[in-house]
Amino acid sequence: MSGLNEPLTGNTVTLPTANHYSRLKMLSELLKSGKDIILCINIQTNSAISSPKPPVQSCNRNRSRQEIMRLTRLNELSDPMAKMSVEVASTIFKLCLPFIPDGLTDDDQEGYSKFNNQTLFALGAVCKWWREIVWTTPQMWTLVNLVVGPKNLATTTIIAKEWLERTRHLPLNIQIYIPHLPHRPESVWTFEPTMAEFTRFSEVLNASSERWADLDLRMPAVLLDKFTGRPANLRSICIINTSPKPYYNDYIALARTAEGEAKPAPTYLSITAVQFESIDATWSNLTRVGVQRISMLDAFDILLQAPRLERYELEDVDCTTYNDENAWFTPIIHQNLRHLRIEDVRTDILNHLCAENLLSFLLLDTLYIEVQYGFPISNDFVALLERSACPLVDLTFIAPFNNDLLIPMLKTVSSLRRLILVPTYFSHGDYTGESLFKRIVHTTQRIPLFDESQASIPTAARARDDAFLPELEYFAYHPRKFEDFDKIWDLIPGLFGVADDPTTGTGNNIDDPYRRPLVKVDIVYEPRKSASTRPLLLSIETWSRIMKLREKGLSIGITVFSLHDETTREKVASWMQARSGRITYFDSLSLENKTIILL
Repeated sequence: MSGLNEPLTGNTVTLPTANHYSRLKMLSELLKSGKDIILCINIQTNSAISSPKPPVQSCNRNRSRQEIMRLTRLNELSDPMAKMSVEVASTIFKLCLPFIPDGLTDDDQEGYSKFNNQTLFALGAVCKWWREIVWTTPQMWTLVNLVVGPKNLATTTIIAKEWLERTRHLPLNIQIYIPHLPHRPESVWTFEPTMAEFTRFSEVLNASSERWADLDLRMPAVLLDKFTGRPANLRSICIINTSPKPYYNDYIALARTAEGEAKPAPTYLSITAVQFESIDATWSNLTRVGVQRISMLDAFDILLQAPRLERYELEDVDCTTYNDENAWFTPIIHQNLRHLRIEDVRTDILNHLCAENLLSFLLLDTLYIEVQYGFPISNDFVALLERSACPLVDLTFIAPFNNDLLIPMLKTVSSLRRLILVPTYFSHGDYTGESLFKRIVHTTQRIPLFDESQASIPTAARARDDAFLPELEYFAYHPRKFEDFDKIWDLIPGLFGVADDPTTGTGNNIDDPYRRPLVKVDIVYEPRKSASTRPLLLSIETWSRIMKLREKGLSIGITVFSLHDETTREKVASWMQARSGRITYFDSLSLENKTIILL
């Protein structure tokens, strides 16, 4: 077999057959050399099947230099990229790289980045000309995505150094991912040889820290303090502690800059199970934040230090150490926040965020609340909405409900255009949506009809006092109990406030400017698996009204998820068909792409 240091042109390099990995490694080194090569794979075959040597081998050995040059020339003529300038070809190659959006999950981010790396090496493996363009175009290498583990650490250090050299002096998007492996304890990283090798790896990256534009570190907490650069030009920071519980730690997530040096001023921040104060940066330019598994105090501190914040997403906030002695006490009036999302928290956490007149959001227009556990929401949340007096247009509220607070809460947000309500299983025992639906049905007029007793009160003033959700255009409701669903069913057609003469079936005031502009309603019923099978009773009158509303251009979507087998469904169908004055639809009634699936 010819050695790798011998002249390759006109020679044959025989790849080893015993080890697949060795064969691929040698082939990779040959391709990286950038030389024209002739490969002959020496395949050991069973003599009983095929004893002669492959004729291609002797043919390749006798191929002349002129023949190689002729074939190379033919290859250039058949390659359209070879006829283009380097600038045009490199631009085309850059467009082949995948666009990686923001806000991805760990798995999605890893998948996109792997696809980026695969595209780079796939382009470079086509031929020498393509490889030269890819290898020498710095813009194609600015995304430095590396998945690191104890076994590949030494190799990854070499790759990182070569990768960074190809980027020249361009801004860098650094993504380092070290997954948590349940079968491998985190202590593997504390072994002195492993930690020493990881320190060498981090130093390679730290040497280019002045060019970091986007930094994404996803690794165990014990490794985060190894990144000790001076990233003054950072636009975004994403730091995720992949260690399991306990949630919180005091590791330095991004080393502090020296006194007098400029601190990074990012516009985007995402942290998981990392202390906010451990990141040494200035937050005056921060406009978007997504955090998970942080403390209650950090949740407040971010709002205080980021006055330009426009989008704030909190998930799984920890309040185990939050009490009266160390509670947050500084009022925050935020004048730029427009989108607030709080999910996977308990009721007490939401109550802490809303308590004691601490927060006010003057420009909030989108609010998403998901509280799956705890007692029903307290008056503090209603007080927050009243205090903010914000122009809220989109509200999604997933929480334990009670009959006393739901309507007062909605009265504080008269600007709503989109409303999604999902009562959880921890709602008050006697809660149903009946009172809410009746309130909407009885207030379909945005401006109340004239009443002689209020003749002295200006019309606009009467509208402010009596109107309920006057701007609502879309309403979705997800009942959790059959009793809730059963009580609201016959009220659905009346939500729209469309006039209809019950004797003639005629009438239409959809274009009436005094009518609430509600045009779409979605009802989704997804019972627990333990819920008993009960039929959906759809009266002929209600069904008739729904169909007439659809004919007038309104949208009604009703979905009932069945959690029972086909035999149970057939029994319910037979029972329903025997009842007089009722009609039933099984998997066949479609309303605006929504299907009624009968339990």
